[in-house]
Amino acid sequence: MIIGKETDTVYLSRLLQTDSRFSDVCNRLTHLLENHAIKYYFLDSTKDIWCRDYMPIQIEKDGFVQFRYEPFYLKDYLDLQTDPRVVVKENRFNFYHKYSKINLDDGNIVSWKNKVIITDRVFDENPIYSSKHKLVSDIEELLEALQ
Repeated sequence: MIIGKETDTVYLSRLLQTDSRFSDVCNRLTHLLENHAIKYYFLDSTKDIWCRDYMPIQIEKDGFVQFRYEPFYLKDYLDLQTDPRVVVKENRFNFYHKYSKINLDDGNIVSWKNKVIITDRVFDENPIYSSKHKLVSDIEELLEALQ
């Protein structure tokens, strides 16, 4: 698994740039990234600014896992629920990735090499899994994490 400090690019929602509510934050953030020579790109076709929640998780140099993103807290706000497949397609990402039907907000994942910590909300978001052990096992396999 690729951890944050091993990545070389930051992806931001274009909304940070186009929505006046975020102009100041966007300017300060891009200024900091530029000062530290960190590449960044703005993603089109996002419906909210929290890209980490819905974008794929990097597990190797050119390999990603995309979880389904349908969090319960956005069920009444579909206008804020970004479809990551649309973002990947519209931004022409050229990488292989696995797609999982597991419903998981990636903002609830903390990773380190072969380990991940995920909030227990994943159990509530995936009632189709009758076994917590099976859900954990499937996530471990997808993310190439060890028990």
